[in-house]
Amino acid sequence: MSVTFKPITRPPVRSKQKLLGGQIIRRIYKRNINEGGTFTEITGAPGAAKTSVMLSFGNKIMKNNDELVFWSSSYGSPLQFFLKLDNKPSIKYNILIKKGMDIEFWDRYENKKVNLTVQEFDTFEEVYQLSVKDKLNCPFFGDRTEWMKFIEFLMSKGGWHTVLIDEISELTPADTGGDVLKRIRYFANHTLGQSRKCGLTIVCNTQSTTDTAHQVRKKLNIRIFLPGAKVDKYTRVNQKAVDNLNEDHINGSQAYISASGRFGVIRFRDIYKPVPGLSIEARTSFKGDMYDTK
Repeated sequence: MSVTFKPITRPPVRSKQKLLGGQIIRRIYKRNINEGGTFTEITGAPGAAKTSVMLSFGNKIMKNNDELVFWSSSYGSPLQFFLKLDNKPSIKYNILIKKGMDIEFWDRYENKKVNLTVQEFDTFEEVYQLSVKDKLNCPFFGDRTEWMKFIEFLMSKGGWHTVLIDEISELTPADTGGDVLKRIRYFANHTLGQSRKCGLTIVCNTQSTTDTAHQVRKKLNIRIFLPGAKVDKYTRVNQKAVDNLNEDHINGSQAYISASGRFGVIRFRDIYKPVPGLSIEARTSFKGDMYDTK
């Protein structure tokens, strides 16, 4: 009589860094009133998939959480919410424009104005009432620094909310002065200082973390370093480790994630790509405090 032995299979061993990375990233999705929200920054070289990572957060939160998700866009660059998840439909979006603001949408390929479905608003409360939970809500205030006031407004609404900020260094630049600096200091010390307790999850990205005001960077709970990122003094992750990250735009790039003196390694597998033949930007003639560098 012959005896057949089945091979013993064991689950793959995960390194301590991968386990820690998973724990930290799950904290961004966790909704626990005793722990509150988080403030996360994603940084990396141009083309390192910062936007894909932020869209991945937004997409998962919209699908799994009962909360409003807001997206803050740059002017004069491609609107990133038109990117497409690989082999899946584009993210659904809801565009809102402040009444009286000169904001237009342009096809970057054909350099002509395009008409998108939009809703107009006067007040922050109207933005809130016009927003929906199954779409990425994209308000355009004209002055991007209005986002600092809008985030403070969200703190008063109760419940959970998520804000995704594309290129936060435009909103809170490191080299500025005058009224903008005063607003940044208030935003950092008051709004960001209290946002976690008010159920706000904020995720932002930037090409270089030092382009963002240090008052804001000091309030970060979580930092994500993609390939090409430059680390700063507020993390234990060293530059050599980041320089050795694997950049993979097919299977997802590696990244280091850091929080509260701990850090781990993760891989983002959600790949977002431009929709073929589509590149739209928002343009505005607004010139205000956000351009004051005195």
